[in-house]
Amino acid sequence: MANKPYTYCPHCGEKLEIAVIDGRARERCRRCETVFYVNPLPVVSSVLVNAKREVLLILRKNEPYKNRWCLPIGFAEADESIEDAALRELEEETEVKGRIVRLLDAQTANDSFYGNMLVLCYEVEHVDGEIRAGDDAQEARFFPIDDIPELAFKSNEKALEKYRELYRDS
Repeated sequence: MANKPYTYCPHCGEKLEIAVIDGRARERCRRCETVFYVNPLPVVSSVLVNAKREVLLILRKNEPYKNRWCLPIGFAEADESIEDAALRELEEETEVKGRIVRLLDAQTANDSFYGNMLVLCYEVEHVDGEIRAGDDAQEARFFPIDDIPELAFKSNEKALEKYRELYRDS
C-alpha cells in the first residue's frame, strides 16, 4: 500500500523514465514532459483528553498494527479539509463528535506498510457522543496520560509528548 510511483503516464500513456530534475531522480514522461512527484500521504490523528487527564486511545481492529493501541488516526480524503478529516476519523473510530482546539504536532513518518506520510495531530475537545469502538477499532477507551500502553505509531508518542509539555503545569 506504500506510495508507489507510476509506470505509465496517466495523461498520454507513455512509459515513464527516470530523469534527474532539481537534483533528484524523478519519474518523467518523455512524450508530454510531465514530472511525477511521489508525495507523502496526509494522515490525521487526534488527542482528546478528559477532565481526569486521560487520553482517548483505540485498539486497532485491522492490519497493519492489529491489536495495538493508538490515537484515533487515519488518512485524509481528497474532498475534505485536513481538520474535517481529523474530526471524521475521530468519529468513525470512537463515535465521538469533536471540535478542533489547535494543531498540536506535524511530522513526517516513513512506514514499511504505508510509505512516506505527513502526520498532523490535533488537540480536540469532546462535543457529543458516547465513546464506543467504531469501524477500525476493537475498543476505544481512556488511559491516564502518563500511563499509556505502547503505541503503534511513533508519531502518536511524539504528539502526546508535545501535549504533555504544553500542559505540564496545569
